Amino acid sequence: MQRFFFYGTLQRGGLYYRQLRLAERARFLSEDRIAGRLYDCGPWPAALIGESGIIHGELFETIDPQLGTEIDAVEGFDPERPETSEYVRRTIHTTGGILAIAYHYTRPVDDLTPLPSGRWPIR
Repeated sequence: MQRFFFYGTLQRGGLYYRQLRLAERARFLSEDRIAGRLYDCGPWPAALIGESGIIHGELFETIDPQLGTEIDAVEGFDPERPETSEYVRRTIHTTGGILAIAYHYTRPVDDLTPLPSGRWPIR
C-alpha cells in the first residue's frame, strides 16, 4: 500500500479519479495540505512542492498494488527517466503529519497562472 496526496484531477470527482476508478482501488483518508504553490495548466494543475504557500488536497491509500504505476503514467512520470518526466514523485509530510507521495512539476511556470488559494477547482 502507498499513500498519495492528490491536488488536482485525481481528487474525488476529478477526471482521473473516475477514469482510474479510485473509489474502488484506493481508500480516501482525509483532506490535508502541503507546503507549495499551485499553478493552472488548463486541464490540470501543477505543483511546486516545498515552495512558500499551501496546497490543499486529499490523501489516499492504495488498495490495488498496480495503481501506483497507473498514477505515474497519468502524471507523466517515468521512474526510469525522471529527468525527462513532466512530474516527478516527491515524498512529503502533510501539515497533518502524514507521509505520502505527491507529484512535483518539473517544467517552467513563468507562463502559468498562479492559484494563490492553493485549491484546484474540480472540473
